[in-house]
Amino acid sequence: MGHTSYLDTAASAWRQAATASENLFNEHRQNISSPGGTTWEGDAKDAALDRVTADVAVVGRQSSVLREAADLANNGHHDINIAQSEAIAAITAAEDDDFSVGEDLSVTDTKRVDVFAMRARQASANEHAEDIRWYADRLVQADTHVGQRLQAKAIELERMKFDGERSEGKEPDSPSGYVRLVDNTVRHDAEDKSGDGKPKVPAPAPGQIGPFAVPKSVEDAAEKPEAKPPAAAGGARSRQRAAYLTKRSARAPRTRCSTHRLRTKRSIAPAQV
Repeated sequence: MGHTSYLDTAASAWRQAATASENLFNEHRQNISSPGGTTWEGDAKDAALDRVTADVAVVGRQSSVLREAADLANNGHHDINIAQSEAIAAITAAEDDDFSVGEDLSVTDTKRVDVFAMRARQASANEHAEDIRWYADRLVQADTHVGQRLQAKAIELERMKFDGERSEGKEPDSPSGYVRLVDNTVRHDAEDKSGDGKPKVPAPAPGQIGPFAVPKSVEDAAEKPEAKPPAAAGGARSRQRAAYLTKRSARAPRTRCSTHRLRTKRSIAPAQV
């Protein structure tokens, strides 16, 4: 059943990304409010604080969607595996009754019987074929349902934009395409009055955690390699049928597309201080 384990892997990654993003932007807001433990006043500080507060709210909404998608992925992993187990059981029951199940899920009698038993065997074949088709349809429906719900969450997340973020048909606010604060440098009052300014605070180099850009130091501390999903077990004829059922359900193009969109939503760089 390992073919759906990537859903659990994605769910874990999305929850970690949501938590890391919230923590990062809350820390960033604190740095704007009192950079390096110092105090600063003025219109630039007010504008910067208003902007980062709005950004924190957007990150909170995005993180909620990521956690909802993670719940859907966990539940989908469970539902698809149950549906596949039921389909495998139906195929196994037919094979145990001396019928063979083809790649197209057709049922053929492999037992030699006399003319008097042929009608009963045909009835059994029809019953097995009906059961297999019914459970195969349930597997396809379960997979389709998971894919559609993840796709909806991906679209919902994509529509959550930061103030000033690039919109369709519009140019970005800056050449880099990243959203930045109105004033992304620290300017002291003495600098405005005398011209002898204090050194500017250097901006951190952005990295990447989940769908959000983060400082390099945070990335190094939080980033973990993502485990690859294990391959599905094989060997038995029923396992081969299960692999075929998986292909029939066209799972990969739907659910993988949805998880990819959620994982690769365009990164938003935190404002530079």
